[in-house]
This record gives sequence, structure tokens and C-alpha cells, in this order.
Amino acid sequence: MQFNHFQRSLQKTFSEIPVNNIPDFYHFLFRQKRSSLYQKHFNMVTEEQKDIIKSSFPRVLIHTLKNGTMVYEKLFLDVPEAKELFKNTPMDKQGQMLVAAIGKIVKGLDHPEIFEKDLVELAKRHIGYGLKPEYFTHFGNALINMFEVSLADNWNKDLHDAWVAVYQEVAGMMKGVIFANQHSL
Repeated sequence: MQFNHFQRSLQKTFSEIPVNNIPDFYHFLFRQKRSSLYQKHFNMVTEEQKDIIKSSFPRVLIHTLKNGTMVYEKLFLDVPEAKELFKNTPMDKQGQMLVAAIGKIVKGLDHPEIFEKDLVELAKRHIGYGLKPEYFTHFGNALINMFEVSLADNWNKDLHDAWVAVYQEVAGMMKGVIFANQHSL
């Protein structure tokens, strides 16, 4: 059920732009000034949602290793072929890197210039991994599942909506960088 809601949320985010060719669509997004991408898309996350994210993230950190690996376990259940992308990386290390990246995103919520720079660098590191656009939806589903499990005692619609909003913005910006670069190769 959450996956369907998440898919609908992603579709709604980009519904104003016709998507006939996915690489061209992301190339179009990335050709905009990066700061305007940040302003256009990240402003969809409200101040209240930013506060919700910042206050909930420390509870995610309590079980960093378990939470990070949980995301990949769910991802590999949903998309078994995605496991090939991580064949040379121990999952405990990958999980720690994921939680560290989420921490940077949370910290960057109030510092758009830092956030944008870190996010572009993160996206550039993912160029050439063989990512497919649909992996972002599956990964988002796994990530939101991890937040729900980690924050179970406090999980509610506001937490769900806040984390989905942030992920949509992060995924949109990353896809703009990754697929624009793949398209130009």
C-alpha cells in the first residue's frame, strides 16, 4: 500500500512535464540551473516537514547498521537484479554509507548551498553504476519502509509525508545529474 502511495507521489511531482523519453526528461531537468532545481523542487518540503525530519533522524541513528542494511534487504527482495550493483561492497559498509548520506541530507535541509553541493557529488559517484530510473522508486519504497520500522512507535502520516517529500526531492535531483550525464555519454 505504501509503495502505491509512494509511486503516486512521485508521479504527481513530475506530472507537469510530459515524459516521453526518460533520459531526455532528466537531461531537461539538469539543464536548468542547479540552484533553480533546488529552489523549484526542494521548496516542496515545508518548514514543518523539515522540523519533523530533523527531530526523527536521531532515532534512526540509534540502529545505524541494522537500518542501513534493512534498506538493501528490502530493495533486493523487490528488485533482485539490483544486488549486482553492490557485488563488490559489503552490505554493512553500504548501510553505514547510506545512513551517513541521509545525515548529510538532514543537515543540509537548512543549508541549501551545502545540500546541493553534497547531493551533486553523491549523484556523480553513482554515475556508471548501471542504475535504472525505476530503481529510485524501489529504493524509495525500501527507504520509507526502513523509516517506518525504525520509527514504529511514532510513525504517523506526518512522518511518512515528510520523509517521502524529502526523498522525492533528493531522487529527482540525483536522477537529473545521473541520467543527464548518462544521456550525454
